[in-house]
Amino acid sequence: MGLHCGDPNCYQHQHGADGVAAKIRQDIRRVGWSVIGILGNPSFAYTVGMTDKRLPELYFALDVLGTPQALKKASDLLNAVGHHIVTRDRQVNHGSTIELVDADGETWKVLLERRLHTRPLAKASQMYGSRLRVLEVDLVD
Repeated sequence: MGLHCGDPNCYQHQHGADGVAAKIRQDIRRVGWSVIGILGNPSFAYTVGMTDKRLPELYFALDVLGTPQALKKASDLLNAVGHHIVTRDRQVNHGSTIELVDADGETWKVLLERRLHTRPLAKASQMYGSRLRVLEVDLVD
């Protein structure tokens, strides 16, 4: 997971933009994608690397002003959804519902919805341009 955020303790502040780019490439080689978290208003996290597998990138918006702990949970969620899509269900699209268990054993039910506005996903937009497709991950009660 490569986190970039508004916190001075974040990966980008410690390693710079080149360090973040190297971490993203390392994550993609190691697990197939990287997760980037942004602290701010709004706070959100998204994947980079799913496009290389001809799959949509994933985006998750935090309902509240994010904290590093909330971004960690968002990253865990996106990693669990990404793992499910890559290993079990490559045919997901707008309206797909997935039930999964994250690394901590927590059960999550998520709805995937098409996200048309991709501007906040800077690293993914830079890497993939017009090939970029994004599904927003929403938690379902």
